[in-house]
Amino acid sequence: MKALFGTVAGFVLVLLGIHLFGDVPVSRILQSFGVPPLAHHFNDLHVITSAARCEMPYEDILAGKCRTGYATLNYPQIWLPLTRFFNGFVPETDYTALLILIAFALVYLIVLYRFSKKAGWIPAAAFCSPVTLLAMERANSDLIIFGLLVFFVLLLHRRVSRPISRMAACALLLLAILLKLYPLAAIVTLLHRKLYPYALALSALTIGYLFLTAGDLKLISAVTPRAFDLSYGQFAVFDRFGALAIRHLPVAFGSSALHRVSAVVTALLAGVLLFLMRSYKIRWPEPGPALPPVTVDLFLTGAAVYCLTFVLGNNWDYRVIFLHLCLPYGSFLLADARLKRFGYGLAGVVLFRSWLNLLLYGTIQLPGFASKLVILLKETIDWTLFAAFLFVLFSVLLRELPLLRQSFRRE
Repeated sequence: MKALFGTVAGFVLVLLGIHLFGDVPVSRILQSFGVPPLAHHFNDLHVITSAARCEMPYEDILAGKCRTGYATLNYPQIWLPLTRFFNGFVPETDYTALLILIAFALVYLIVLYRFSKKAGWIPAAAFCSPVTLLAMERANSDLIIFGLLVFFVLLLHRRVSRPISRMAACALLLLAILLKLYPLAAIVTLLHRKLYPYALALSALTIGYLFLTAGDLKLISAVTPRAFDLSYGQFAVFDRFGALAIRHLPVAFGSSALHRVSAVVTALLAGVLLFLMRSYKIRWPEPGPALPPVTVDLFLTGAAVYCLTFVLGNNWDYRVIFLHLCLPYGSFLLADARLKRFGYGLAGVVLFRSWLNLLLYGTIQLPGFASKLVILLKETIDWTLFAAFLFVLFSVLLRELPLLRQSFRRE
């Protein structure tokens, strides 16, 4: 623990030293570590708080009629009353952001270190990575979702007052689903734990919520810009693949050679990976004496949420922090001689993906062609992880759904 916090504290002190003694703006320092600059710090939280102060109807706020000086809100309506409630205690947005950052850092470092065996350098390296710094600099709402998901998993494994703990865990997961839809994928963790009534109840509540807020979700999708013309996120699944389905090939694969190559290469690699995993009957390692079940559930939760953000989310790198929930699982695999290669592969790919933005936005300025190759590499990693995690999640579902039917027949 001392080494972990020493590493992170040293990293933070270096940043502060450069800022204070080198008279370098914080935004420029962070940019050198791969964080693209914006005009305002904690921008994403300012978007929410400024919208909450607006007196216009929710539909007008989504339409951008409330001039706040920040981007248009694209969050579910539940964020507005919750933000107004917390603004009554901490009216300054920057102070609220600092509280969120401190809470996130403590949850991240303590929990991930606790379940990372002796490989404390893994969460330290992930915490200092550009994607985590990006989420913290923007004070993005995914920091809150990350904390809710961590406590959801921890409460599932709390042995004291187990029924109450499980209900509290499901309440936290439901809150995360209401705030942002993609935590819905974490229901696979409940199925893996054979908590079928809880999984069904959450699924029913989510369906009801989607039915009631369908209009809001359509408005959010309409006002959310597609930030980059790349082959993942909303742009791929709903725009590119949708166009491909109606045989508009130029629209589906984009106008540039990079987009066409990226789409073809990533699709081929994902397909080959799934074929090999199926052909060689590769199975993900189940919990054993040296692998605590909580690390497995952190892995499943992180992988499932990452996959759904891959499909539903815009292509910002905040979502990569959910991959960090898979790191404790990988670090325990490193301690097993039979599974060490899986551990190195999982931890290595996640950490490499987390630091890749250093080559795109950091101090290392690559030539245009080289930066395009980095983008292609980034795309390939994203699609390959997506395919691999889908294989794992569908394996869990295919195993648990027959058991779910049998449990209903017995009742």
